[in-house]
Amino acid sequence: MSQEIESYRNTLIAAEQKSQDDYDKTIVSLSGGALGITLLFIENVIGDSAPQETWALISAWSFWAASLAAVVISYFFSRLALRKAIDQCDSNNYSEGVGGWATKTTNALNAVSGLFFVTGIIFVIIFCSHNLGGESMSKSNNSSGTRGQTPPPPPPARPAPPVTTPGTPTTGVIPPPPPPKPANP
Repeated sequence: MSQEIESYRNTLIAAEQKSQDDYDKTIVSLSGGALGITLLFIENVIGDSAPQETWALISAWSFWAASLAAVVISYFFSRLALRKAIDQCDSNNYSEGVGGWATKTTNALNAVSGLFFVTGIIFVIIFCSHNLGGESMSKSNNSSGTRGQTPPPPPPARPAPPVTTPGTPTTGVIPPPPPPKPANP
């Protein structure tokens, strides 16, 4: 193999590995983050009210977990594909395709991981559409069944204090009159 071809090969390998690493990190971050966000969503937004369409949330979690599993499994097959490609390069025999069946498996797992992630998003949108602003939310926030919150009515007005005139009996405790002034000698 010429020096030029080997340099080109090494450049392609490095670029492919970088691209695959970025893809895998992105899917892992998004799927893991989405799982955490939905848990917070249930706790903070839905609260004590009974969630609706829980099958959609369970489906979203399942697809995100499957997406993470597909990425992890693809790491194993990617290593096998790279090892096979290096062996093929050394023997100059590419009859099975570069990396052989492990490359095809890695490519399929990468596509499946992205598809599973997007499918999980669709299911969480279904779940949220039934639980945000829906019947369970409005009942928990406002007993009148209307959307939004209104301020409570003001407390009843207190009766005005009675107007008294001197010499008129009043109810309650009346302070005693001030003591008389001392006489001047």
